[in-house]
Amino acid sequence: LTLGTIEIVLAEAANNIVEHAYPASALGTVTLLSRIENKLVRFELRDTGTALPGGELPPKQNHNLSADLEDLPEGGFGWGLIRDMSTKLTYRRSNGRNILRFSITSEV
Repeated sequence: LTLGTIEIVLAEAANNIVEHAYPASALGTVTLLSRIENKLVRFELRDTGTALPGGELPPKQNHNLSADLEDLPEGGFGWGLIRDMSTKLTYRRSNGRNILRFSITSEV
């Protein structure tokens, strides 16, 4: 379960960086740092793309999942997954870099 959770959260966070922080024609880097501390796996993602709107993490969107399949939204689930599956989620902008930090509880 821990590896699957890590995979989902990292994929959602990295996808948001690639899709939203860098315009289609821009080049940039994404740096991933991680460490295990007690029963937590701590992550830090850094990029030099554009800042998050308002300098804050987007809120979790609540969707009506009982709607017909064709009426379900195609996107908007990522930040909810990240928020639900991680702890200690923080964002800040420093020296032209976005810094996203979060932890995932290890089952080991």
